[in-house]
Amino acid sequence: MEILEGRTDVARKRVIHAPKLAEKATAVQPPREKPGRLVFDLETQRLADEVGGWGNIHRMKLALAVAWDLDSGRWRVYFEKDVALLVEDLLAAEAVIGFNVRRFDMEVLRPYTAKNLSKARIVDLLEVVKERLGFRLSLASFAEANFGESKSADGLQSVKWYREGRMDLIEAYCRKDVELTGRLYLKGLDEGHVLFMDKRSNRLRIAVNGWRLGK
Repeated sequence: MEILEGRTDVARKRVIHAPKLAEKATAVQPPREKPGRLVFDLETQRLADEVGGWGNIHRMKLALAVAWDLDSGRWRVYFEKDVALLVEDLLAAEAVIGFNVRRFDMEVLRPYTAKNLSKARIVDLLEVVKERLGFRLSLASFAEANFGESKSADGLQSVKWYREGRMDLIEAYCRKDVELTGRLYLKGLDEGHVLFMDKRSNRLRIAVNGWRLGK
């Protein structure tokens, strides 16, 4: 299967926008319906170099997480005290959609629960991209290539905000990453491919096969 399908004119592509967000996300409250397809991301309290490297992701601890239910349109914010509810939703969801979610996000959550997180029905966009291309790309690079947008911050800034007690800024940053991930997922479903930039700044497209691994 040919992966790189040539240059494409992004101006003629339909841009997919997330639905209008509520002015303020709220912590999880009942009633709690069964989640559909959850786009999910989390931020941590610590950096990798503070816990002995990327082999110790499970020591980084949860600052907060955000989930966007694509089927109900509902947004949820989970703080560390809500981690049991977060795990419950992830395991109950029709699908858990994320970017590097299996290797990173689930590892952060693993020490918080005795439940088997591998039972979550994960759609990891980074895994699909890496299988197709043979190398990894960042969410920031996809945001630029597909939507002409940039991420609002990074993990280093998020940890700094955590230590300053600025959970509001962490929440806004995490929500933006969830929105970008969800839009990328929907674009791949709608158009059958997403865009990326090569080393010469040519905009190319890659088929995503409904975001399924394998042919």
